[in-house]
Order: sequence, then C-alpha cells, then structure tokens
Amino acid sequence: MNNRIKELRKLNKISQKNLVSNLGITQQALSNYEKEKRIPDQPTWQALAKFFNVSVAYLKGIDDKTVIKKFSSEDLLQELLDRKVLEPVKDKPINLDDVFLLHK
Repeated sequence: MNNRIKELRKLNKISQKNLVSNLGITQQALSNYEKEKRIPDQPTWQALAKFFNVSVAYLKGIDDKTVIKKFSSEDLLQELLDRKVLEPVKDKPINLDDVFLLHK
C-alpha cells in the first residue's frame, strides 16, 4: 500500500516548499513521508487530507474514492432543507441562525 502524498502534490503542481509552508512541517519530514521512510502522525494525515480535499483513507492508499465534495454553508443548508432534515424558521432567507434540526 503506497500513500498518495507525492502523487497529489505533483498532480496539483505544488512544490514541497509550498506544501510544507502551508502545513507547518519540515521539508525533510515531507520528503520522508513521500518516500514512505516515515509515517505521518494522525494530525498530519488530517492536515494533508484537508489540504488536498481528499479523505485520509484515500491519502493513505486504502480507499480509491478521491474527493470529498466541499459545500458552502448555504448549499449545505439548502440540501438539508430539500431533504427535510432541517426546517426554516419563518419565511426568512436561509442562514445558520434560522434553522433547526427536526427530531424523529
């Protein structure tokens, strides 16, 4: 099982220097992660996954699902309203303060 750190970094045309500056790790650590000489700790896996918008399992090479879809708050609220998981309060525009979770 190979991790996909280097693959994703190259695919996104990101240098090691740029990636480490965004993650707050050393270039040596990243190089070792990419060569699988060292294994990132869980917070580093999570930071890498968040940076590349993938799951930790995908990044580790465990899962083939590539992308976690990002939603804006408004899109997420609208989706939850459409699925009737949330219900608007009054006839106001959607915002986080004006919805509540329906209890089943």
